[in-house]
Amino acid sequence: MVLNKLTVTAIFNLVEGMSKKTEYRAAENEYFHIYNRGVGRGKLFDSKENYSFFLSKMGDAFIPSELKVICYCLMPTHFHFVIQQLMKDAIARFTGVIGNGYAKAINKQRGTTGHVFESKYKIRHVDSENYLLWLSRYVHRNPKEAHLVERCVDWKYSSLYDLVGETKHAFVDAEVILSQFTSVADYVRYVEDDTHRAPVGAEKYLFPE
Repeated sequence: MVLNKLTVTAIFNLVEGMSKKTEYRAAENEYFHIYNRGVGRGKLFDSKENYSFFLSKMGDAFIPSELKVICYCLMPTHFHFVIQQLMKDAIARFTGVIGNGYAKAINKQRGTTGHVFESKYKIRHVDSENYLLWLSRYVHRNPKEAHLVERCVDWKYSSLYDLVGETKHAFVDAEVILSQFTSVADYVRYVEDDTHRAPVGAEKYLFPE
């Protein structure tokens, strides 16, 4: 078989992606942006019960000695986590427990079989606290940017809702973010402020949606 330039590039990108994920799985005390969406860009969550079940699986999968969930946001078709991995392979185990449990439940609910998620989780290494702060804002603003709510704090399925005291999930640990503000209210103002712009280079921490 003769490989053209595009084929070679695709293979290189695939191998590079695999090697990066292998490298990230072994990392300890590093921050990562995790993302996945429904197969065929379809809905992951059809009801508030779906969201609640997914959050319960996050609680089941959470082991404090292995990782910290800095922030999260569940959207109708996808989800975002920002995680500090404390022990190697913690993210793979965490997402595996959640994904397998949720896929089985949603297939049973819908009377379907097969894949629920588009692929295995996607991952980006967050190598700067400045970008980490901005990324938390980006994650929490997803519902507002999608015109699902007028204020980010009104979306019930993100860690911002936890931070303002509406819900309390034990797996959320936002101290690394909140320590940079005088109060939770100060952080909320930062998230809600529409005038902030992404720092140069921020796109490398994101995923096409």
